[in-house]
Amino acid sequence: MKIVGSPVRINNSGPGRDRDATRASCSLVELSPPSTPSSLVSRPAETVAVHGKGSRATGYCHAKVLVLTCGLHEGRALAMGMLDADLLNAFKRLELDRAASFRSWLVFAQLIAAALAACSVLITDPISLYWLAVSGLVACAVWAVLGFPYRSYRMAGDRARRAAFVISGLGQSISDVDTLNIISEFHFTIDEARVRADPDYFRSRADPGPMRLAEIIEECAFWSANIHRTAGIILATGFGGFILVLAIAIIVALPYGSQLPTIFMTRVALGVLVFLLSSDMLGAACRHFLASSTTNDIVRRIAEARVKEFPLSDVLLAMADYNASMEGAPVPLNIIYRAKRDRLRTLWMSYAEVASSTGHPVPASEQKQS
Repeated sequence: MKIVGSPVRINNSGPGRDRDATRASCSLVELSPPSTPSSLVSRPAETVAVHGKGSRATGYCHAKVLVLTCGLHEGRALAMGMLDADLLNAFKRLELDRAASFRSWLVFAQLIAAALAACSVLITDPISLYWLAVSGLVACAVWAVLGFPYRSYRMAGDRARRAAFVISGLGQSISDVDTLNIISEFHFTIDEARVRADPDYFRSRADPGPMRLAEIIEECAFWSANIHRTAGIILATGFGGFILVLAIAIIVALPYGSQLPTIFMTRVALGVLVFLLSSDMLGAACRHFLASSTTNDIVRRIAEARVKEFPLSDVLLAMADYNASMEGAPVPLNIIYRAKRDRLRTLWMSYAEVASSTGHPVPASEQKQS
């Protein structure tokens, strides 16, 4: 497991603390019997992940069953059972929101690199060209570096979503070891997650089980189908707009033959095409459309499962397909969610009322769009 923060050394004999390294206090409680096989105990230097930002615990740990309690910053204790569905949903929103922000910066860095390449065709001064090249190199380096936190936040958010489905939908608990592993991937504190926690995040009021899980997946798929469709339309429109502008510019430059304006326009067009290809705008738009189509189909499948009283096999398959669809699509930009939130909330409430009253709701694709 990985750990984030300042180290605290924990011995098997009792709790330890390094006041100079961190403000977190940790205690380790061993639950396995003394007769635990030697293959399961005393694995040296095993790292136990505690918290996203402020704590770290390393030491010799029994690998069987353990409970780790850690005081975080303000002295609040994190017990394993406190990582409920509300906190997981809050972590998911925090992580994916940050991933969307990093994705915006990735696209911006690519745009800057393309703009510098386009500007180079208008400059003949060697010194200026040199600094343009250096700036382009910096932009490429920034793009490469930003890719790592984007993927890290994205993976943490996806994992929080999967765990929330299991805990909130089926009412099942997660082992302490898995909980520690999940917490280790988060980049935010428990207090930050508590601020975003919303007990009414899901509309379903059913008891934990196949019905509740199905209703949760249906709600998530309804929102995702609409948001990803909008994201795909925006990217496809942007890609088409770039191509149209380039085509017009090339046509306008044709009368000049081999003169300088044609050369300039050709080089600018090549620079813009490099941006379009490196940013994969068309590919991202296609993946958004595919995610929208898949999640819309999941909404329809849940409607059919409702008629059959939610067979567990159908619900679990829908959950797996939804997770695969979301993990294969780019993270939509935050501005899309904020722009459509109120409209989609109204649409979802209408949809859910029809679903609960008739059992045959209108598919997401047929809902009136804003």
